[in-house]
Amino acid sequence: MMKMNMKTRVLFVILAVVSQHASGVEVYEGEESVLLPCKLVVPEDHAVVWKREDLTSFIVHTIVEGKDDLINQNPRYGNRTSMRALQTGDLSLTLRNPTFTDSGTYTCATRIHGVDKERTEVQLKVKERPVWPKVLPAVLVPVLLLGAVIIFLLYRVTQREKLMTEAQLTPLEVMEGAPSVLLPYTHTCCLGEVVKVEWIFVTDENKKVFVFENGQIKHDQQHRDYRERAEMESFPPKEKKTDQLNWSEVDLSLTLRNPVCADGGVYLCIIHDKAVNTMKLKLVPLLVKEPLMTTIRASLGRGNSAASKPLPPFRVSKEKKNVGESHPLSSQPV
Repeated sequence: MMKMNMKTRVLFVILAVVSQHASGVEVYEGEESVLLPCKLVVPEDHAVVWKREDLTSFIVHTIVEGKDDLINQNPRYGNRTSMRALQTGDLSLTLRNPTFTDSGTYTCATRIHGVDKERTEVQLKVKERPVWPKVLPAVLVPVLLLGAVIIFLLYRVTQREKLMTEAQLTPLEVMEGAPSVLLPYTHTCCLGEVVKVEWIFVTDENKKVFVFENGQIKHDQQHRDYRERAEMESFPPKEKKTDQLNWSEVDLSLTLRNPVCADGGVYLCIIHDKAVNTMKLKLVPLLVKEPLMTTIRASLGRGNSAASKPLPPFRVSKEKKNVGESHPLSSQPV
């Protein structure tokens, strides 16, 4: 029993000594330097040796009589090692620019006549830097660029959808046979800029409904279907200043008399400046409805086209004549 106790004590002492004299240091490759710690009492006639015994030329750094003695130093450590002052008992070794091949066990020892008297060991592990600091910028930059492109595309799509929504104009509605219908358009501009205004019925041939240029109505440019039926206030109208920059509201509304179903469609107002460049465009859709009685009569007439007797005519009371009055609705500019 006593022998077992003695063995246990000896083993404990050995482990304590090893743990006291061995230490580990870790460093990333590419660091400027790494410090291998060592604190030993150095007698005056002793040398200090740092060595790595797994190498053929094992001397890493030597101090003899208080001065560096690097004659037998391993070439791989040339100009890469230095030691602190011996007077304080700090024999720590500074190893500059550590690499993977520097990993290993380093021994710090005091020596006299070629024999080590006191020593301690330091385990050095040189690790590879984490991959993410190198990979992250290479991955993050393209991801950020892709995100920016996606955000830009989404913004463009949103803007396009907004424009398409705004472009869905509510058409003006009027009954066929009404005295007139007004296609409204009020433009804010400087009076001296506008020299020509065109109202066009958008079809395959783009019929010119009304042309006003340099203070005159151009009847010769007007389509025959709209002669004597389309008119616009004289331009420029009475000035109605909106600010201090001589900007005024110009009423370019078009009045179309005696609208018929064939007049239904999209009307385009184009404003030209002095250089005959297009300043502004305005779309106004118009829907001319057929009177209810005409629709019913046409339906009944088609259903009884084979009858020998004609249908009696329908009479419309005077109280119902106002059904065909125009009622223009507001529309948004393009």
